Amino acid sequence: KLFGCGTYLASLSSKSDIYTKPNEQGERCLLVVRACLGEPHMQNTPCRDILKPPERKDKRGPLSSVVALTVTQGGCVEHPEYTVYNQAQTLPQFAIYYKHTEECRCTHCWREVEYLNIRTVTQHGSEIIFKLKITTPFQKLMHAYCSRQGVSMSAVRFIF
Repeated sequence: KLFGCGTYLASLSSKSDIYTKPNEQGERCLLVVRACLGEPHMQNTPCRDILKPPERKDKRGPLSSVVALTVTQGGCVEHPEYTVYNQAQTLPQFAIYYKHTEECRCTHCWREVEYLNIRTVTQHGSEIIFKLKITTPFQKLMHAYCSRQGVSMSAVRFIF
């Protein structure tokens, strides 16, 4: 929670999807809500411990919400997001239930994959399959391939 204890909203469904978890049937749920941001505070850095927006400059009480500025705007988030701290500021309109397909390779599904099976093919057509963690650098695969083949890295070209 980069912006304290509040209700987090996003204008991109893909951003919201990251925070969903499938139920027993594999369905995920997103809520479409109307939100009243009122007088928002534009935030460019995390403020994890807040329970309400910052005080107005004229000391008339707190602002109404926090709008996280994106990296391109000088902020700290990739995609637009908004935080409200009062439940009365949101009005649910729809609950959308959906499933990711088996072939889905979105950021959310990709992270659920722990290993990748990488198939390499020699110039003579023989195959070698490597099982790699998703965090393994490809250079390690290239070294392992050359070691198995008994060739120097400089004698081989890797095409991805």
